[in-house]
Amino acid sequence: MRITKKPEERKQEITEAALKLFLENGYENVSIKDITTRVQIASGLFHYYFHSKEDVLMECVRLDRQRFLDEISAEGYFTNNMDAVDKVNCLASVAVRNIVERTTLFQKAMDLNSAMLVHQIRDYVFSALSDKLTEFIIEGNEEGIFDCHYPQATAEIALFGLSHAFSREQEANPDLKRMMFGEYIYIERDKIRDIMSRLLNMKEPARLLQTEEEKKL
Repeated sequence: MRITKKPEERKQEITEAALKLFLENGYENVSIKDITTRVQIASGLFHYYFHSKEDVLMECVRLDRQRFLDEISAEGYFTNNMDAVDKVNCLASVAVRNIVERTTLFQKAMDLNSAMLVHQIRDYVFSALSDKLTEFIIEGNEEGIFDCHYPQATAEIALFGLSHAFSREQEANPDLKRMMFGEYIYIERDKIRDIMSRLLNMKEPARLLQTEEEKKL
């Protein structure tokens, strides 16, 4: 029996199937036939919602970023036993890990001349991250860990400023063209820690962006 679904539900189903296949096998190794087989639909129905495999890729990027934001916004994600620094570290860690895990997906989107759309999606995510970082800065002020007079502006300067610095370094150094932002944060964490601790007027700057190895020392 043919199952009829609402258009938005069917499009979501196709996107989810494509995202799983892209992450499992790599974009280049997945065909439209693979996607329609996974969803058990005719190829004509796929083309009703998407013009091409590139088109569904960009929808996958949007969906993946939104799910990431939903994850870190979920109640209880940042536990009550965390202080503001713990929450900032957790936010940075999960953001970097998520970006690194999706490096291939995002790089392929960039390679397909969709850089402008990828940057729009990235800016949307950064705006949400800056809101969450602002929340933690305010908490840190209340806990006496930070002494930051402009939490929202500081969060935006930190995130968008680092993103801009990364883009400038990529332009100046061809070897960095394929590096993703998460890798940059990891490699430059000492410099970023110093910048952030100064912006936040931290009393214990060494705790910020600590790696697991640093915590054991």
